[in-house]
Amino acid sequence: MAKIKINRRKDYKEQLKLYLNLSKSLNAKVKKLFKKTARKAEQEYLKFNDMYYFFLEDFSDDFYKILSNHYRSVITTTSKRLIKQRETKQTEDEDIDIIVATYIQEVTANKVADISQTTRKQIKQAIKVGIADGLSIPEISKKIRRNRSFAPYRATMIARTETHSAMNYANHEISGKLGFAKPVKSWGSALDLRTRAWHRGMNGTTVSRDEMFKVMTPIAGGGFIEKRMSYTGDMNGGALNVINCRCFTLYYDSEDEII
Repeated sequence: MAKIKINRRKDYKEQLKLYLNLSKSLNAKVKKLFKKTARKAEQEYLKFNDMYYFFLEDFSDDFYKILSNHYRSVITTTSKRLIKQRETKQTEDEDIDIIVATYIQEVTANKVADISQTTRKQIKQAIKVGIADGLSIPEISKKIRRNRSFAPYRATMIARTETHSAMNYANHEISGKLGFAKPVKSWGSALDLRTRAWHRGMNGTTVSRDEMFKVMTPIAGGGFIEKRMSYTGDMNGGALNVINCRCFTLYYDSEDEII
């Protein structure tokens, strides 16, 4: 493969811009779904004077479709960006399709289940508090509709985190199909006031493509634990390393010129 010149910070900014644009679309769709689901949850409690969580069935189906379509768009767009950067035609659309299908199969159902379960727990707690406070059925119903499970900030967090993880997964997988002689990867951080201190410390860390990044992550009560991540946004890093993260991984051949 031909040697190329890559500006590290320019590459980071390109990935960040792409991430912000892609996450906007998902953010709008999730906010719309949350609003619709909140009304259904309110109506269910009013109708039955209890909550059976029937509304979560439609929510799960709709959310699965939204996420699947978004993952497909993100992974395809991200993969093509890296292919264009390398000016190579070695990869085929079939390679991207396989990456998309694998991610959707391995991630989507679990993600929908996790978010649905969290929603159920938060509403259950809201009902419990409402009953303890002596609120009426209509009053509790309103609290359900306004529950933090359906808050705009939660939709934004989900949109950003899911876009970020899918982008980084795509970069990692497509980099393995580009024919690098000696593939390496480097951690890139935002380097602003919102950057996690331990992610700032990871900036510029470079390892071979198949090695793991070793991220010293803070734990409750003090101290740190080593989290091994294949790439920035890797869900194996846990919530502290993934939620609202803006780090990206630069993939290149060891013979490339990096400035």
